[in-house]
Amino acid sequence: MKKCLFLLAAGLIAFIQGCSGESAKRLSFESLQGLREQECSKDFTGNCPPRESYDDYQRKRKEALDSENDNKDALPAPAGQ
Repeated sequence: MKKCLFLLAAGLIAFIQGCSGESAKRLSFESLQGLREQECSKDFTGNCPPRESYDDYQRKRKEALDSENDNKDALPAPAGQ
């Protein structure tokens, strides 16, 4: 129930602010990070991963995509072309 209220509140805030696409992505990321943190804290194990910032996530994502594109360029062309 709390999750639904949290997501509803986050969505409502985003709607009211008339946020840009980037702001909506950031808000969604932060909301999901909060939910993950809440779920992890219920385990009482203390083994929760550190919270990742949206900027760090975007940097890692860009690096992975760039690396993937570089690897595609290095592959030989399929036979018959």
